Amino acid sequence: MKPTSLSKTQQLLNAFDDPEYRFLLLEPILSYGIALGLILFSIAFFVNQSRLQIGGLITLGLSALAFVPYMSARRLALPRIEQIYRFESSTRGKMFYENTIAWSASTWMYTTLVILGVATIIVGSRRNQLGIGLSVATTIVAILSIQNSVWLHYQDSLAYHPNLKAHQAPITETASQYPSHTRPRETTVSSPTSTTPSRVKQRQTRQVRPIQ
Repeated sequence: MKPTSLSKTQQLLNAFDDPEYRFLLLEPILSYGIALGLILFSIAFFVNQSRLQIGGLITLGLSALAFVPYMSARRLALPRIEQIYRFESSTRGKMFYENTIAWSASTWMYTTLVILGVATIIVGSRRNQLGIGLSVATTIVAILSIQNSVWLHYQDSLAYHPNLKAHQAPITETASQYPSHTRPRETTVSSPTSTTPSRVKQRQTRQVRPIQ
């Protein structure tokens, strides 16, 4: 029975209670959201569209603010993830813990980005030299934040996905781990030596009639 639209919505609402799902949902905002805001702000700055500049800065600032609920959910999910990886792979559990520490150490970057974005909106990006300086500083910190978010996302991917090329050896799975309908079929090819002597004799005594 396929899930209906109502049941899907209910399952998604229940999934928000899981901190591990929440931080996975919020993590892309720290890279794509900030990048979108930076692109809008940069385009608006060069074409001198003040409203679009403000929209880009608001997008950039709200995306950076997502770091607060993201870290909150990640810290709540950390004990459970460490407990799971303790049995599967202690190395991956250690990687996730170290990545969490690295994310926490980046708090100043996203906080600074929010402050610079608000200050640029108040002063104005083109009003005076201070506004231009704030615009440049906002752009630099935004680029650093995007780079940091993408890099730490990659480190999380290494912890979550052991078959990435960065790992030395892929994960091997036994046939018993596959469902019966997905297991590869085993085919046997009979060798010529398996032919019985009687069949060989029949083949040798078979006569071929000439075509008239």
